[in-house]
Amino acid sequence: MKIFRLTAALLFLALSAFSQSVTVTYDILSEKTGPEAPALKAVLTDNGTLSKYLVRFPANVDWMNKGSDGLIKDKHASLYYSEEGLIKTRFSVRDTLHNMRWKLTAKSQTILGYPCLSATTTFRGRTYTAYYTPKLPISNGPWKLGGLPGLILAAKTDDGFQEWRAISVTPGPVPPIDVAKAKARENLDWNTFVTKYKEAIQRRNKYMRSQGTIPDDSEAKIVIPSLEIFYPELQTGRGLSY
Repeated sequence: MKIFRLTAALLFLALSAFSQSVTVTYDILSEKTGPEAPALKAVLTDNGTLSKYLVRFPANVDWMNKGSDGLIKDKHASLYYSEEGLIKTRFSVRDTLHNMRWKLTAKSQTILGYPCLSATTTFRGRTYTAYYTPKLPISNGPWKLGGLPGLILAAKTDDGFQEWRAISVTPGPVPPIDVAKAKARENLDWNTFVTKYKEAIQRRNKYMRSQGTIPDDSEAKIVIPSLEIFYPELQTGRGLSY
């Protein structure tokens, strides 16, 4: 099995000669929504240097989109800017772009008429299998996934937690992507974000205890499933006790 890892800078140079703009719409399937729930959709727009990924939430949780710029990738700077949510709190984060190590596999399939090759990676607590097409030599994909020599049209976690599958690919000009606005936010690096997230959870738990609705001699739990597992006690199993 081949191991594939190019630095973002080298990959950017390798594909720059073929850079093109494209819009991709993905269906998102998640174990959180259940098999009977309608799939969420997300749109990725990529102009060759910058990209924007935005999930389209149902109307009843539309507040999650309000004021959101989505996930912005700056390929030239090898950075991405994201907004990480905690209930109704939002953290702005700046992190290294496509910080994952891929292993190429022999699997292949055709998606929307594009021949795709397969690769796997483990990233922040989950293992992913992705299908990318060299016919669209754009090193990108849904969410934070990318770093392969072609556009990712499908990806899923091996545990079934989440799956993306492209339902349309439209080459051509895309709307302007405002990376300056993302840069101007008070962005946290990833480790600082994790620390502040945990502190916010502890404050929330302390507040809930202080309301007197939980008997002193009883145990309460909170679980918040997450695609990225950086607080296992909270995000997996029966949840965090407080």
